[in-house]
Amino acid sequence: KDKKTAALEKAARKEAKKNKQAEKANKGATKKSKRELAAAGEEDIEVLLNGMDNDPKTRELEGQKKVRTEVLEAPPSPRLNMSMTVTNSGDVLVFGGEFFDGDRQTVYNDTFRWDIDKGEWKKVVAAGANANLYRRFGPTLF
Repeated sequence: KDKKTAALEKAARKEAKKNKQAEKANKGATKKSKRELAAAGEEDIEVLLNGMDNDPKTRELEGQKKVRTEVLEAPPSPRLNMSMTVTNSGDVLVFGGEFFDGDRQTVYNDTFRWDIDKGEWKKVVAAGANANLYRRFGPTLF
């Protein structure tokens, strides 16, 4: 072998070793993160997502509507720090938020749809066993 080939092989071995060490460090960090989540009483997101896919109640809902709406007589309660987005149809979606009345803090975990043309508010309710889990994910407007 000439010197150039030997140098390239050495560099390749060095790079492979570096990649293996990085992979090992990443694996260790993942394990540590899972232990910390378990200690804090929280579930790993991968476990939650896999649970949704494998949940018989979720499979039972396939082909059915996963969301239902309820028409409201009045707008939702006053709130701030909520997520809002405008849909392609021009409706406004509102998720969550909070309200402080000077004495007590209320944090909301609900979703509403405002049909601007009709001036109508609807509460959006996720159906199924993991209804609250589905509502944890969604767009956020900054």
